Amino acid sequence: HPGSIFYIKGLYSEFHDYGETWVYTPNPGALLAPPSGSQYTFDNTGFMQYRHYVRRPDQQIFSALSGGRHDLRSTLVTYEFAVSRAHNIGGQDFATTRFNNGPISQPGIQFALDTRNPYEPKFPVLNNVNIYDPTQYYISSYLVPNYHSTQLNFQGATSLARRYSLHEHAATFEMGVKIRNAHKDQLQRDLIYDSPNANFSLSQVLGGFTNATYYDHAYSYGPMSDYGKINQLVMSNLSAFTLDTNAMHAQSDPADFDANERVYAGYLMNTVRFGRVTLAGGVRFEGTDDNYRANQVNLNNGSWVSTLPVRGGGNYVNVLPSIQLQYQIQPDTNLRGSFGIGISRPNFSDIVPSRQVDPNFTPPTVVVGNPALKPTRAENYDILLEHYFRPLGILQAGFFYKTLSDPIYPVTSIIPSGQFANFHEQEAINGPSGHIAGIEAAWEQRLSFLPGLLNGFGVSANYSYSTSRVTFPANFNDGRTDHPALPRQAPNNWNLGFTYDKARFSTRFAVTHNDASIFSYFWTDNGAPADPVTGLRGPNGDQYLYAHTQYDIQGSFRLYRGLHLIAYGLNLSNEVFGFYQGSTIYPIQREFYHPTVSVGFRWTSSGE
Repeated sequence: HPGSIFYIKGLYSEFHDYGETWVYTPNPGALLAPPSGSQYTFDNTGFMQYRHYVRRPDQQIFSALSGGRHDLRSTLVTYEFAVSRAHNIGGQDFATTRFNNGPISQPGIQFALDTRNPYEPKFPVLNNVNIYDPTQYYISSYLVPNYHSTQLNFQGATSLARRYSLHEHAATFEMGVKIRNAHKDQLQRDLIYDSPNANFSLSQVLGGFTNATYYDHAYSYGPMSDYGKINQLVMSNLSAFTLDTNAMHAQSDPADFDANERVYAGYLMNTVRFGRVTLAGGVRFEGTDDNYRANQVNLNNGSWVSTLPVRGGGNYVNVLPSIQLQYQIQPDTNLRGSFGIGISRPNFSDIVPSRQVDPNFTPPTVVVGNPALKPTRAENYDILLEHYFRPLGILQAGFFYKTLSDPIYPVTSIIPSGQFANFHEQEAINGPSGHIAGIEAAWEQRLSFLPGLLNGFGVSANYSYSTSRVTFPANFNDGRTDHPALPRQAPNNWNLGFTYDKARFSTRFAVTHNDASIFSYFWTDNGAPADPVTGLRGPNGDQYLYAHTQYDIQGSFRLYRGLHLIAYGLNLSNEVFGFYQGSTIYPIQREFYHPTVSVGFRWTSSGE
């Protein structure tokens, strides 16, 4: 049927990682005196730790989508059904062996801290102890992971649009419904073995791994272990290890959960054109039904007593109106204004009362669910001016403002005591209110009006500046009174791209930039003004993501019909990824991945 289209689409992706990580960790003792410039000195109660963990995650995504579209002259009918499934096996827990430095025959270690280069802080040893002697590191714990997480989604939707005339003005009425069901379950059953007698040293399981260019030669490191040898040693001497049931239950049971979310949605919308003016208004109805099962772990003086299931859930209905007005200033120039109300629901892991421990993260982290979370509600105001170039191109500029009720954002605090003492605990909370405002502009055009070879050039650029602020609950962090920006909201974001398409050759070059942004709230002001040294921008300030500027290039050359030579280079600037505390002089984590370069061939049967 010429007016009908049927389609089916699918996606399958699977990812496996075979990484290994070796970590030496200095633990300085007590600070002896105030720092002298960039030098700190500690007493001789310091010690070392070493751990080796292997990453073997199996992450898979599968989705299928089918549907149809029928244009019956004045009536348009659409429908679709989708199913998707994802699993993550071993993607959170890693096989980990920890070694503690006795020291048995050595005195305690006296460290200093040298921060002359804040991005490369060093811990020199002052009492001549060999901190990399493998005979002085002994296995303290051995973890065998068992982690599995799965999510299965079903979604169905249908809509009907009817074209009609309203007093000789073209109009369209639309209505539709959608149902989505998402089910996520997570199972964790780690085995944790302790070595109370500490009889097995790092020297018994040494491997041959080296990294001659580690951190651009800024740091030295000790000998590395071979995890195959670790497994063999532990399995051959399993009677010397004790199964730590307290740690197993305390770490694994709170991470188990089973959650389901079902959303029923429908909408009504009407669009009418009055000469140069087009008015579209409508309303969306959404009903959400959540339920979950999690675990409550009961301890007595640090010892596991029992694990009991906890069930909960909730449901709510939202009515979300919207209206949009478009005025055609000229045939190729439009002015748009819109207002709409929307919601953002909490993530499964944020709302289920679970606790997920990641001792291998830097710093070690515990993520806690918050069943009291409410969805964020936003009122959105937008103005956009756009001009279309002939034959191909568009220039846009606009302003946006959003008021937020119950904004969701992550906060981080340090656990003071217990099994996870000094771990960073992350939890999502609702703030009372917030807002975000900004401007945005975009220009995309094929410069075909240029002469000769230059008419193959094109440009694609966009820029946005935004500002935001949130408030905190009165009972949070003793009443934090400042108004920081929203998490992940970077003030300046821009992309600048150049294209060239001519005959057989096509290429793209792009520069992408994001300013630094808050990753998680950490600072506590106790109602007092920020201290200029240790306050908001000090070592106890909020946690930030580093600013990021990245260069990428890709191109292709058609050799013969559908055969192309393709090449690309990504992250040519070798840009840093990581986090810092308050200011960049207090780094938490800095990662460099080097550029990625690829050359290959692509063939398509269309002979394009």
